[in-house]
Amino acid sequence: MTYRFINDKFPTEHDTTIEDQYKINLTIEGIACRLEILDTAGQDDYQSMLDSWISYADGFLLIYSIDDKESLEAIKSKYDRIMKNKKGQDPQIIVIGNKCDLPENKRRIEKSAVETLCKEWNIKCLEASALVN
Repeated sequence: MTYRFINDKFPTEHDTTIEDQYKINLTIEGIACRLEILDTAGQDDYQSMLDSWISYADGFLLIYSIDDKESLEAIKSKYDRIMKNKKGQDPQIIVIGNKCDLPENKRRIEKSAVETLCKEWNIKCLEASALVN
């Protein structure tokens, strides 16, 4: 997939997300699906609604920034909350480390630490970049 950036350049500054919602109908492996992504950017204002959103969702992307240790701690608490709300179910969860395009000296979270955590949780993990596809 190729993305086009503003003026064919990756924006280095942007307005942070307060809330963005994306919806699309698509077919995955022959099954009709409705994909809804709600990005709250970690805003505390949405914490009261989180349990409701978790209860009707089937899958979750837990995204942290490889240069921010607090972001990894935040996904640990989100994982715990998902598992509490989905007790007895098997939700699909993927952990994604964002900004893998950064130089190694900017990294604050070792990939091996996340891999160990995800192995313990029995879920997949990967790293991604909005800059490099």
